[in-house]
Amino acid sequence: MTSVLVVAKPSDKPLWDTILRGLEPHYPTLLAANGILSLPAEPAKIIVSDIQTFHKLERGDTIVLFKNGEALPPGILPPRHAIAVVNSCDERALASASSTKVPAITCGLSPRDTITLSSIASDSAVINLQRTVGCFDGTTAEPQEIPVKFGTPIDSFHLMALACIFILCADIPKLSNTFM
Repeated sequence: MTSVLVVAKPSDKPLWDTILRGLEPHYPTLLAANGILSLPAEPAKIIVSDIQTFHKLERGDTIVLFKNGEALPPGILPPRHAIAVVNSCDERALASASSTKVPAITCGLSPRDTITLSSIASDSAVINLQRTVGCFDGTTAEPQEIPVKFGTPIDSFHLMALACIFILCADIPKLSNTFM
């Protein structure tokens, strides 16, 4: 099971919507956020939660998604095998992620970012994985371009963060047809 801890404002509904819309067709997904616990019909493969839900995390496969400079509450430290995902243009989020001492994958439009976009349109994008990433299952994802199509426009960071989840779960092929 993979945990996705979203370190963002509870009002950042578009981020939650993108993450859930992208994950639910492919994985039984448990949502624990904003005081609501939504259980899937079958055992969860991915848990998506906000920072107020849990006081301690002990799972090794954890993605900590930082948005808008929100910080982890004192006392909550990600597990040793966690990976932070952060927008490289968000200085406050970079600082929050850096304070955890967790390795980070940066998303943005810079050549320095691990995940970037080669192109984006109102109904499609090409996600560019610019360097090798170690996946949770022990395999590696090599640099590549991943075309995706979607019905409604998606925020570029939200799309890249979702791509990080699929990459870390070693499920890149599922990302290509996530929003079909």
